[in-house]
Amino acid sequence: MNCFSTLNGSFSSLASSATLSTPYNTLISSHRHQAFPHLQTVSIQPRVGFAWSPMGVDSKTVVRGGFGIFADVFPAGIADSFLNNAPENVQFVIGGGLLAPGFPASTETTATQSDAGFQTGFNQGGSLTTISAAVPTFGPPAFATAVSDIKYPTYYEWNLEIQHQFNRNTSLDINYVGNNGTEEPISNPGVNAYNNPDPTAANYTGVNFVGLNTTQPLPNFSTVTQISSGAHSNYNGITTSIIHQSGILTLQFNYTYSHALDEISNGGLFGFGGSAVLNPIDPYNLGLANYGNADYDSRQYVSGSYVLTIPYYGGPHFLTDLWQITGTAFHNSGFPFTVTDGATSGALSGQGYGGTVVADETAYGLKRCGGSGANPNTPCKLANFFSTATGFGSQHRNQVFGPGYTDTDVSLLKGFKIPHWQEANVQFGIQAFNVLNHPNFAFPVHDVANSQLGSILNTVNTPTSILGSFLGGDAAPRLLQVKAKFEF
Repeated sequence: MNCFSTLNGSFSSLASSATLSTPYNTLISSHRHQAFPHLQTVSIQPRVGFAWSPMGVDSKTVVRGGFGIFADVFPAGIADSFLNNAPENVQFVIGGGLLAPGFPASTETTATQSDAGFQTGFNQGGSLTTISAAVPTFGPPAFATAVSDIKYPTYYEWNLEIQHQFNRNTSLDINYVGNNGTEEPISNPGVNAYNNPDPTAANYTGVNFVGLNTTQPLPNFSTVTQISSGAHSNYNGITTSIIHQSGILTLQFNYTYSHALDEISNGGLFGFGGSAVLNPIDPYNLGLANYGNADYDSRQYVSGSYVLTIPYYGGPHFLTDLWQITGTAFHNSGFPFTVTDGATSGALSGQGYGGTVVADETAYGLKRCGGSGANPNTPCKLANFFSTATGFGSQHRNQVFGPGYTDTDVSLLKGFKIPHWQEANVQFGIQAFNVLNHPNFAFPVHDVANSQLGSILNTVNTPTSILGSFLGGDAAPRLLQVKAKFEF
């Protein structure tokens, strides 16, 4: 299946050698059967572990540990970017103009005319110069490419665990876990960005953004997204667990203190919490502004669960036997977000920048925006600390934390034995999700171009609920469910 298109060489080499008169069919290598020029094919992943009873084989204390190297395949979904490249599927990023289709000056009309002109000119050796002469509204197409050598994301992981059993019912477990990730995916849509500070220039967008090239590196294209591997991450966390198991009660309590840092979370493939920065902020220096708290970094996490089986104390078995109360509770201290500048991001899209522009940090001290931001009278004072962006480097990614999350679920169940079937019973009951009806709030509005900056407008759902997962159902308030279960 020869349907991939890539640049005919590295982006940097073409940027230094191509001119406006270079034909597109020499800049683009089309109808390729392979998305990446070279993809790692072999990965060595050694692992070692140990278990030690320091007081002998009958000891109630066990020490365990291990180290391993783990690799993941490079995300196959990224290859879709090369399926959508010119000439097979031409993409145009056109900044400014009318949005209404059908109008002569609209962006939709410009894109349609640009596509027709490109398709005609590509097979005839057309260049930006010749196609623009034939189609005055022609806008250079967007393009996705990859560096010459793509490697598997690789993770070095280790742990040290101490487990002690106090008696036959109760044990304590303390587990330290760490990892370091390398060669993680990077999708950089800013390599072809430029700054145009001259307001008299024909293509001036109204933004003077310090830090970008003053001329576009490869003006034959608009936004160029370069795929590579090389992002880093690390995690350190310690979890303490207490487990108690007896005839009538099973109880578990967990507390985790951890810190996760990276440059791009989840390989830039999907956002977390609606505020993720999925690309390099500074297209020339990934670590300068991107390295910070991971999107899913929650410093403190507490959880617990219990199962209480009420013993039979007499009376009619039908009424007093097989009662059970179960429940869970958990709390995290909140996830981080980045204050962005949507207006500047939109303007720079017309200058080849497809990433996320972060706002300038003008003062220091704000580290958390809690649930009080849901009150219209007490929004988080983000405007006191952030303003419209003028360049890179004044704010690091994910330095402000949003509200924490607390949830408690309870079930009350009653079982009934089935006559003449010893191991079978039917169980009825009611389950209450978020039984305390505790409100959990989303991130505040974190775009400095938004008049509601700092206000929390929504609550958040549980990860899964009786309404399903990721279906848009509002599972934030208390939910009750009647349950029936047959066991045999």
